[in-house]
Amino acid sequence: MPKMKLRLPLKKGDNGPHVQVLQGILLALGCNVPTIMRGHFGPVTRCGVEQLQDRLGLEKTGIFDERLHKALEAYGLNLKEFVKLVRSRMPYAVTDLPEDVRPKPD
Repeated sequence: MPKMKLRLPLKKGDNGPHVQVLQGILLALGCNVPTIMRGHFGPVTRCGVEQLQDRLGLEKTGIFDERLHKALEAYGLNLKEFVKLVRSRMPYAVTDLPEDVRPKPD
């Protein structure tokens, strides 16, 4: 099964379904972000990314980049698991996600 890819980097000012997935990841991991994932990477999403970076001992850049993604994978978390965690909280159907971030059937 091919790995799902989240478009990286994601940073303040970005918009769309990839940001919604990131917001769901942050929410599932207990970061202080709104429960409504609007898909806009604004100051609150940036703060959530910084919280996660701080927890993982990374420099707080506020950018969800390859380094942060790899740090999460090192803790045994991968994008497929993230999407499974947040799928039920998404404000849209999974089929509305871009093809490259849709969860694959088990």
